[in-house]
Amino acid sequence: MRWPEQFDGVVLIGASRAKGVWAAQYQLTGIPVTRTGARLNSSATSHTLLTLATTLALQAITTRMAADVITNRTGRNKPSLLVKTIDETYAGALTSSLQGQQGPPLRVITSLYTPLARVSKRFNLTFETEQSNPAIFGLLQWVKRSVLLPADVTTADLTVPPSLMPMAVNSRGGRMTSTPR
Repeated sequence: MRWPEQFDGVVLIGASRAKGVWAAQYQLTGIPVTRTGARLNSSATSHTLLTLATTLALQAITTRMAADVITNRTGRNKPSLLVKTIDETYAGALTSSLQGQQGPPLRVITSLYTPLARVSKRFNLTFETEQSNPAIFGLLQWVKRSVLLPADVTTADLTVPPSLMPMAVNSRGGRMTSTPR
């Protein structure tokens, strides 16, 4: 995956309210691609699903990983990430909410505001909206195929243990970098 040189990495986020799924994939310079996703039993707003995706993708980037990325960058104390989404309302609403400005409303459950604000302070985030991003649609398909709801596998004789609740993580090896410098 390639991204503009001014960024240290890219985060792809997507959600499908109809299916109750969210997915996120991140890659930093010199760090393998990692994707994560989950399914929710209840209906949630698209903004809630995307906020879960954003928060968990950013939380998965450890302090050590972030430090390694900016070691060779001068004039930066935080990694600069490009966050791509296909929801045209989310980027503007999230940006205005994080900056404390008036803007479109961020329709998220209130318990997600604090974790999102805390984790987003570790990065310089730039949001980009694309109407059609095949990589994000592929992520959502991966979650739909990989993650089952407890109701999908629970019968009268069998229940799903908490350790098998609906979530999937996939980390692919290999070193991929941004565009050549």
